[in-house]
Amino acid sequence: MKRFFLPIAAAAILFISGASLPETERAVIVSEIRKCVKNADRIEFAGDGIARLSTADGTPLGHVRFTYPFDAGKKGFRGPVPVMVFVNPKGRVVTVRPLPNREDARFWQRLIEEGLFDSWSGFPVREAAELELDGVTGATYSSRGAIGSTRELLRKEAK
Repeated sequence: MKRFFLPIAAAAILFISGASLPETERAVIVSEIRKCVKNADRIEFAGDGIARLSTADGTPLGHVRFTYPFDAGKKGFRGPVPVMVFVNPKGRVVTVRPLPNREDARFWQRLIEEGLFDSWSGFPVREAAELELDGVTGATYSSRGAIGSTRELLRKEAK
């Protein structure tokens, strides 16, 4: 006797909309969202670097704002440093995640190990946008790019 399984479970329905984002960039954003917001069953790309997140039953989880296009991020040592900021429904930063870039892996790892991307977590967006952060020693240009890209997104969000 053969058993057939329906590959889509009701609780894990993924709804992705928005036609203006290139498929490769959309895939990266969805992958990063999945890493930090496990219960985001619906992802609606609203244009201009924003994706709204909700559960399968429509409960809002917040949204992400991301550097778009990816090459528009502030410059690090080797080029643009795009990021993604997840904001909860209460207007607080949940997390900041780096997006693919050309920074040297050794220096980039320093930023992660030093907790640079955790620096904004928990702050209301307006406060987070104005935080004065120090760069990571030995990764100054990469730090400046990451901080600049994040600050730019947070300032857009605060408007």
